[in-house]
Amino acid sequence: MAPTPPSVPRPLAGSPQPRSQPWIPPQQVRAAQPNLPAQSGSWHGRQAPSSANTSPEQPASKRRVGRTAVIAGAVTLVLVAGAAVFGYAVGNGDDTRSTVQRGRSAGSAYQALQAELAGWADRSFTTSTYQGTTFAGPLMAGHVLRFDQVDFGPLPATEVAARFRTAVAPSAHATISIRLVSPNGEEVGRINVADLGRDSAWKTVPVELERGVTGKHTVYLVISSEVGGEALQLDWVQFRH
Repeated sequence: MAPTPPSVPRPLAGSPQPRSQPWIPPQQVRAAQPNLPAQSGSWHGRQAPSSANTSPEQPASKRRVGRTAVIAGAVTLVLVAGAAVFGYAVGNGDDTRSTVQRGRSAGSAYQALQAELAGWADRSFTTSTYQGTTFAGPLMAGHVLRFDQVDFGPLPATEVAARFRTAVAPSAHATISIRLVSPNGEEVGRINVADLGRDSAWKTVPVELERGVTGKHTVYLVISSEVGGEALQLDWVQFRH
């Protein structure tokens, strides 16, 4: 025979009946109690950081794009600044030459214009002193000497003379071209450079100008030669009426 199950005891008369508690989702519990700390990641009594002072972190891809944009912008600024400096140097080059060294104000055209005191264009030159004479040289093809603010006055200059010494032969076709305003400006005279006596002594060679020159001008002496090496050593030039 099967055992008889135990009987359920009956509650005493007048005792309260137990009630089952309804199940409430945790979301509704937290909504009803906003100060209840979270079950994980809570601040355990510390004040949580204010959302006003905390910005959400950007994704890594956006941060990389931002850094790339900053670097690209900096490189662009450097390139633009470099181009501006280069453009200024080229655009403000004096007398179509890449480099110009201005000379001191020369004063009267009718006094000796000392070559060693001249400025230069495109490339510098050296000076030396020998037996009491200070001169510019050695001068080679491409050297350009510059005299600033040469005053010819109201009476026109009609001649120019140069004191120099050279060892080149006439076949070198070495010359001193006298030009106004720029190294490529108007040529008003040309002096042939050659050692006719083959003694390399100092000599003074005058030539007539192509036209009379008056007023104030920047005067350039452009050295040319068909052979390499030294063309001459120049002491001075002087204009005459």
